Amino acid sequence: GSPLTIPNREVKPHCADGTALGWESRSLPTFFFLAFWLIHFTKAHLYKQMGLRCFKSTLYLYDMSNTSNLYIRLEMIWWLITAIVVIVVLFPIQQTLSNYPFYRANIIFIVGFITFTRYIFLLRYTFLGPLQILKVAIAFLMIPTTFLLVQEINHFQLFLDEEGLDALVGELPFGKRENMVGYIRAEMLFFGTGVCIAAVVIIFRLLISVWLLRNRGRI
Repeated sequence: GSPLTIPNREVKPHCADGTALGWESRSLPTFFFLAFWLIHFTKAHLYKQMGLRCFKSTLYLYDMSNTSNLYIRLEMIWWLITAIVVIVVLFPIQQTLSNYPFYRANIIFIVGFITFTRYIFLLRYTFLGPLQILKVAIAFLMIPTTFLLVQEINHFQLFLDEEGLDALVGELPFGKRENMVGYIRAEMLFFGTGVCIAAVVIIFRLLISVWLLRNRGRI
């Protein structure tokens, strides 16, 4: 007759049934199935762990990015507030006196006082909080900075003692001199003394923060 389409239409069993001879009648050892299952399970477990780690890393990077952006925005807001305070404090002097010799020192006192004070109380909410090496460097730099600030205050007081009040407000009418002298003296001594105290305190604040972050995990 004509040849069959399929040469051998005998149904093969799922495993060896012992009807054949030799090696054809032997099934694969159970070890091979266990090994295959273990490999498959290990690969699935590794893929799962790698996926979780990648997901956590992505969340961590996203969180760090959001935190950095928040710190930058807060820093910009604080510098804007500081600039507004400088303008408000110095505006009466600028409008009244044409030759005020302490603009530079006055601005340094105001900016330093606000900046040092907020870093003392709000250090954990600033970009400087987790930067250990930078905090140590700033702490040591604040030592000579403090002496320079004290020197500026002494220079202001020495100017008043040697030159007299008329050297500052001599161009004003007699009735306005006392008020302007009182205003200048009060704001210079307030911000000048405040920035010197803050400069000393921030040294200890930064060093304590370094120790806390290293040993306690907090700023």
